[in-house]
Amino acid sequence: MIVYPGETKEVYSTLQNIGETEYISIRAEIRQGEDIAQIIDSSNIYLVPANGKTRVNFRVTMPADRQIGEKYNIKLAFATVANAEQGTFGIGSAIEQNIDVFVGEKVEAP
Repeated sequence: MIVYPGETKEVYSTLQNIGETEYISIRAEIRQGEDIAQIIDSSNIYLVPANGKTRVNFRVTMPADRQIGEKYNIKLAFATVANAEQGTFGIGSAIEQNIDVFVGEKVEAP
């Protein structure tokens, strides 16, 4: 992703629940790059329907003083929220998504 100094972009990542017969709950968080990225949804817990998709919306803001060519990394972490009933043990899974962000230079059209 290329972001110009002083620019803000709203982007998303898609969560999928393929092959399941019930919804799953997913917790999303930013583990790296919190200085330039934030989740903008009202909650960081997402319900993904069976065989469906859900978007995780986040905003990337590049401070105006950043240098052209600098590289940043955003690490999004997603983990299932176990739906364990009383007296049972829930097992979940987790995955991370890395997004490279480069500070770009705006080129004016001739």
